[in-house]
Amino acid sequence: MSRKKKVLLVVLLIPVLLIAGAWIFLDHIAKRAVEVGGTAAMGVPTSLDSISLSPVRGEGRIEGLQVSNPTGFETPYFMRLSSGAAAMDVGSVMTDTVVVKSIELDGLKAHLEKSKEGANYEVILANMKKGEEEGVKGEEPGKKFLVERIVVRNIDVRADVAVAGEKLSSVDLHIDEIVLENIGSGSESGVIMSQLMGTIVKAVLTAIVEQGARVLPEVMVNGLGAGLKGLGKVGIKVVGNVTAKVGDKAVEVLGGAGKAVGGAAKDAIKGIGGIFGGDDEDK
Repeated sequence: MSRKKKVLLVVLLIPVLLIAGAWIFLDHIAKRAVEVGGTAAMGVPTSLDSISLSPVRGEGRIEGLQVSNPTGFETPYFMRLSSGAAAMDVGSVMTDTVVVKSIELDGLKAHLEKSKEGANYEVILANMKKGEEEGVKGEEPGKKFLVERIVVRNIDVRADVAVAGEKLSSVDLHIDEIVLENIGSGSESGVIMSQLMGTIVKAVLTAIVEQGARVLPEVMVNGLGAGLKGLGKVGIKVVGNVTAKVGDKAVEVLGGAGKAVGGAAKDAIKGIGGIFGGDDEDK
């Protein structure tokens, strides 16, 4: 190859390498934003295995998002998400407010623990309330988001109540799907990352307590209900089936149709934001 052709090839490759490098750096910035936002929202370390963004196509994917347990609890994490994908308005990707058409999250596992010393969900909810009241700390100013639709599929929950290290009650709850819409539309310019992540966690916990009110231990229902009442409301819709096992026994639960909750369970969850986005008195 002649010297002239080599120079021309280098000149042509430079923009390609610069763009590739910029995209890699963009992934690094986005990964940090998610981790810092989650840590700021929940008050516990949040980590992400990987993120891949394609600004040209307006697409993004994440793998392995984990919200750690507060100190002193046994399970390896509070929540862990297997994977997620987002579709964004291409024209908004490089602006201050990103318009996200959809976020689809799949394979979310949650561990709820209650013991004589306390409950991991109570610590998380208290951290979230403090953040809402005082503003999150440690999160750098960054982009805001307007999200049209969020879908969380395949939610699996393990709820344990223990005394002196001995489990008294174990419940496994599965929710096929929950849907949130128009996140950030009530604000002037959308929500920051910590607010977006906090909203998703609130939605998942709301679905757990409302759909699992008949099978979860009463002390857990009461604790979740009280903690969620202290936070801003979030309207969600449950789609598909809800199933549960108490110990090794399968039991009937509410399911996505949203039958009325009665008795003590209704009192515990009243006021945390209607499962279909309606008024509390409708449930």
